[in-house]
Order: sequence, then structure tokens, then C-alpha cells
Amino acid sequence: MKIINNVIHYTVTETAQLCGKSTQTLKMWMKASDKKEEAGEERLIPKPHVEPNGYKYWSAEDAQKIVEYSQLTHKERYGNMSTKEEP
Repeated sequence: MKIINNVIHYTVTETAQLCGKSTQTLKMWMKASDKKEEAGEERLIPKPHVEPNGYKYWSAEDAQKIVEYSQLTHKERYGNMSTKEEP
């Protein structure tokens, strides 16, 4: 945890622990969010604050949004990803 501009911020590890997910999962969501943003689409999770040393942090408010995202079902997060056509 770090205070940035008088606001509590959480690291990737701390945010992953709040979600009950691995840091690799959060990094995957960040990468997917970046790709969606580049394509002009809405991010999956909020963009982190990046310190000059490269460390990433989310405000408590953004960390809560990530926790809420983590509680969605796979289908709610990604939609129906099936490539099979229904008969």
C-alpha cells in the first residue's frame, strides 16, 4: 500500500489478494484492457497509476472495481467465446 496524492493505492500483488486471484491474472487483465483501449473499446479493469520505477498501483476505488470485475462469471467477463455454431 502506498499513499499517492493523499489517496491510498494498492500494488498489483495487494489487489490480486483482495480479488483472490493471482498476479498473473491481473497482469493478463491489464494486457487485455490495454488492447481493448487501443482498439477504442472500454477497458476491462481501470488503468493503473504507474510510478517512474514502473511499479503499478490502483486507488482503493479502482481496486474495488477490480474486485467487482473478478466476481463476475467467465461468461459475464468475456461473453460467449464459443466458435461452434449452434445446430
